Amino acid sequence: MNSQKKLTDLISIDEKCEFHGSAALPLPAGFKPGSLYVRTHIRLETPSYRQISNHSPRFPDDDSRDTFYEQLEAILTDANMIVDGTYARTFGEVPEQLHMHPDDLNGFVSFDRMGRIVEAIMSGHSSASTLRWIDVYAICEQLDDDEKLMRLNHYREALAERLLTMAYTGKRKVYRDVTSDGLFYEYGAIYKGFPGLQFVEHFSRGMGGCPVSAKFEQSLINDLINQGLLHERSRDDRLWHRSSMKTELGKIRKGDRGEFWSVAMRVAENER
Repeated sequence: MNSQKKLTDLISIDEKCEFHGSAALPLPAGFKPGSLYVRTHIRLETPSYRQISNHSPRFPDDDSRDTFYEQLEAILTDANMIVDGTYARTFGEVPEQLHMHPDDLNGFVSFDRMGRIVEAIMSGHSSASTLRWIDVYAICEQLDDDEKLMRLNHYREALAERLLTMAYTGKRKVYRDVTSDGLFYEYGAIYKGFPGLQFVEHFSRGMGGCPVSAKFEQSLINDLINQGLLHERSRDDRLWHRSSMKTELGKIRKGDRGEFWSVAMRVAENER
């Protein structure tokens, strides 16, 4: 079942919900859906916040500001979030967090909780604000390790190509840092493509990343190095990489060309 359809069914606002990047793409066949979370901006209309100026918005007085935050805090508290200042959080197995602002609620929250919050706003539980629309930038899933590894291997060749593209410089002495953020950084390779690789560990602050993804990425880098397609050097206590150029790839004997040689050649030809 398409996770986007389930999301808009839950909150019944198809015309007010826009999906971006990988969130606009359906899961490939064979992927077993997990528990859903979203990276979202819930856009709000708060008239009092722009009463004085639309270009330099601010509340006209303390009462207007207090009303906005008190009403929003009540909605988030009813959704079982703990409000601290301008942030609302949960501290369960998958930590969630939303930042409160007169223009939007933004952050990482469970699928079901977002539905409850949106319904409360639409039902008029906040007289200070109304719903404008919702932007969903990632549909994230909580999965077991076996499902994660199956999905990563499904994209193995495409991820190898992305790594080689990221590391391509066209010069023997120029290397790039492709590991600091890597493939699974929130705004990295998984943002625009690779539906189904948006694991909650990549987006939920406090989870410390995804060990399965990190191990897979390092193994993929090692394979590319061992096949002579990626070069590594250490400098300033960091690892730097560059992809092999077309002339270097051509020197690899046909019998020694590994599974990603043609991918590396395609990258070298396209990036020249």
